[in-house]
Amino acid sequence: MLASAPEPQNYLPEEILIQIFRYLSVRDRYTACFVCRGWAAAVGVSSVWHITEISFDSEDEEGVLRLLLPFLSQIKHLKIAFDQSKEVNRENVRRVLDALAKQNHRLQKLCIVCHGENPFFYSGQDILQSIRNLCDTNNPTDLRHIDFREMPFTLDGELIELLATTNPNLQSLFINNLTLVCNVAPDTISKVLRVCPKLSALGVYYASLSENVFQELLKPQRADFTYLDIFCERLDK
Repeated sequence: MLASAPEPQNYLPEEILIQIFRYLSVRDRYTACFVCRGWAAAVGVSSVWHITEISFDSEDEEGVLRLLLPFLSQIKHLKIAFDQSKEVNRENVRRVLDALAKQNHRLQKLCIVCHGENPFFYSGQDILQSIRNLCDTNNPTDLRHIDFREMPFTLDGELIELLATTNPNLQSLFINNLTLVCNVAPDTISKVLRVCPKLSALGVYYASLSENVFQELLKPQRADFTYLDIFCERLDK
């Protein structure tokens, strides 16, 4: 009698599954957990979560969140994309950021991407407050890369200074998010450069630049500056 063939999901060793699952979205990792015990165990390996992208586009995300939250402390690179037109999605983003703020985490890169229509009179202050909470906490942060280019909320100098002073190893900072108003003054950018000597890539509004900013960039003790992304409004040209 011929032996029965193993189930297809059992062909791959755990080491290979881990490498595959690293490239899956959180939603796909959640689905993989229900295939078999071996896949569920592989999803639970910490290295799977070092680079994580999560999307909030629907109202049925509770299962995905339940899977994600226990592994937040393992994430090094986090990208959050969400449909800002739905309140439940905005609430889920806050839940993730607030949960990170309450624990010792290993986060080094944070990217937030918004899509969908911006609700009337919504300025993203709840999301921005959760970002403040992430930095203004007893748990130390060590962000190296921050990308807010696709987060269309008006940023202010106080928040940018907080991000810089609590993350002195920052290497890239992109805050040129195409909003109508720039509330980040050149003095703020100068301070960011002083407290973050390793910063080598910067995205800002033209209005945030000044002669003092460029003098800071030219100081010999700084890391080599490699990239400057400037957003110019029509009136700046």
